[in-house]
Amino acid sequence: MNTYKFGIILLICCFLIYTHFTGDIYLDLWAEEEAFHARTFPYLIGIAGLAISVLLFILPGNTEHLTDIRQLKFSPALLLLGMTAGYGLLLDYLGFIVASFLFLILGFIILGERRIWRMGVSALLLVAGLWFLLDALEIHLSPGLLLQEIL
Repeated sequence: MNTYKFGIILLICCFLIYTHFTGDIYLDLWAEEEAFHARTFPYLIGIAGLAISVLLFILPGNTEHLTDIRQLKFSPALLLLGMTAGYGLLLDYLGFIVASFLFLILGFIILGERRIWRMGVSALLLVAGLWFLLDALEIHLSPGLLLQEIL
């Protein structure tokens, strides 16, 4: 099996799991009967991802430039997966701003970026922009237990 088909099978599995767990999203009592609620977009994303993945699997693709799966480097992907799990575990303690900033910086380093100035500015702008967007939408994230302990 070539890497192209193997990758698509992994993508299909991820979208199946994602769509399955979308049903666990909590709905308020008044939102259960509505057509648009907290599960709507996750279901749309899951179904669209599954449809595109199945189409990619069925339709012929250009696989001339692909390498054998044994030649791929899995360590950056595994490190990013571990970082994602760590981000979820540390989010409540460090808070959104600190945890997201550190996550982005470490992700840049794992992916090979070495310009400190570019990493810092990019991470800061992304986190600050998302913070202000969420604040404008009145979605307030906890600053973190660490900040509460310091202050």
